[in-house]
Amino acid sequence: MTLESTSHFKFKISPRKIAAIFVILAIPFAIYLTVRFVLPINSWPYEGRSVAFRINLRAAQNVPIITTGPSGNPDLSIRNSLVRDDVMNITFLFKPTDDKNNTLYLLEESELIRALTFAYLYSPSLQAHQLPSFKAQIIDSYSNITANQLNPKIVLVHPNYSNQTLVRQDGYIVYVEAKNTNNFDTDKIQFDLATVRLMMAILSIKIS
Repeated sequence: MTLESTSHFKFKISPRKIAAIFVILAIPFAIYLTVRFVLPINSWPYEGRSVAFRINLRAAQNVPIITTGPSGNPDLSIRNSLVRDDVMNITFLFKPTDDKNNTLYLLEESELIRALTFAYLYSPSLQAHQLPSFKAQIIDSYSNITANQLNPKIVLVHPNYSNQTLVRQDGYIVYVEAKNTNNFDTDKIQFDLATVRLMMAILSIKIS
């Protein structure tokens, strides 16, 4: 005599429970995407230390970099013009405006000096190289500026004198330009964006 035993199990999940499971599974992924691609980034790990920035790096990365060289990597072209083992001095050029707006020059210059100092101190190939000196120079025109590999120059173009926000390289001259918005606070934001964009190139920071 043969005994046959059959068992039938039916496992049913309601559409509402399926939807709930999908929501639960999606929450960690949504959090990851938010942290990775949406939340502002105002600091960045650099050679074992956290470097703070006054503006969101995601926003700054959208500032265009224009170079005249053949390099397919504008950030690297910018860095190579300023961070080299033969640089003796880096000069900041600025065209004066009124007293209130002149304070922006000092602010942006100090931030760029900070980034350049980090780049020279923590780049393995440059640690034996003496930190270049920094100086500021007043100009009355943006024309006829010259520079060379020993003395590259950074031209800070105040929003009062610009209609665009970008970083532009011409040989060993780098222009940091901020768009005029006719408002001091938003002008400052535009200047910060361009300055931080240059800092990102100097420190090889790329936001994915």
